[in-house]
Amino acid sequence: MAGVHCTVLVTAVGAVIGYGVVRCLRQSSHEVRIIGTDIYPDAVGQRWCDHFSQAVPAKDPRFIDYLLEMIARFEVQLVIPGTEYEIEALHQNREQLAQAGAVVLLNRPEVIDSMHDKWKAVEFFTSAGIPTIPSRIDDDFASAVADLGLPMLSKLRCSDAGKGMRVVHDEAEFRACRTTAGDNFMVQRIVGSDDEEFTASVFGFGDGTALNGPILRRKLSKAGATDKAWTMESPELAALIDSLTAHLRPLGPTNYQFRKDGDRYVVLEVNPRISSATSIREAFGFNEAALCIEWFINENRPLQPTLRSGSALRYLADAVVYDDDGPPA
Repeated sequence: MAGVHCTVLVTAVGAVIGYGVVRCLRQSSHEVRIIGTDIYPDAVGQRWCDHFSQAVPAKDPRFIDYLLEMIARFEVQLVIPGTEYEIEALHQNREQLAQAGAVVLLNRPEVIDSMHDKWKAVEFFTSAGIPTIPSRIDDDFASAVADLGLPMLSKLRCSDAGKGMRVVHDEAEFRACRTTAGDNFMVQRIVGSDDEEFTASVFGFGDGTALNGPILRRKLSKAGATDKAWTMESPELAALIDSLTAHLRPLGPTNYQFRKDGDRYVVLEVNPRISSATSIREAFGFNEAALCIEWFINENRPLQPTLRSGSALRYLADAVVYDDDGPPA
């Protein structure tokens, strides 16, 4: 990839996806000016951006106007959102954003609509013949037990990073989850173990073809992000990834998650966006942020990167700013 100048706005730089994207941009061969935003004024990722602005929350009616003003002010060419809330707001305002003069990184509308709701995702996987986890959304406890067994897993149909997830052991817990979640209620069979969870990301071209990132066996942190990861080779899982891509036809970075159910892999969920492990993937040769610049800005179809193998471990670190250093740019 030839070095070119590009101004990229990255949102939520105080969270793992946002500052992971910033790191990927800094590791790319492109000459990039990074505009970082976050709703918190002390967001750690601002230390690695060229300019930082405290953002309007995505649920605020002023959010789109704020983003449009930032695009115009800094002549932004590419916007990379870092949270589900921002993606949803951007998705709902595609037409207005199309006039902004910047590429806003969003997957195909059909992909976002079908994968944002985990029940719709299960319906999609089932209709496509892709193995997934048995699930229900009704409040018939007896039928749920017959289909899913006990304990079962209750989760919110629309959520991120495992929010609202709870193991259900009996009818009282089932009813409590149903009452709390309302129409957002969903239960699934518990399959596999925490040691048999896998994640992979592709860079889709919208036509059923994609570049494939490393397949990672992972362990999650309590916050729901990848904490430890090991690259792996699996022809069976690679074939399942290709089948998912062919049916879903994603555009841009798209994250797949799987579990092992006995001797087969099943789809856990699809995140139609850059995921929290993006900086880990970059370390193994798959730089999603750089691929975005090459495809969406330079309009060059990138080649499949050469991937490395190994393991990754996340740890706490300190970002220290001294009073005499002055404020961020």
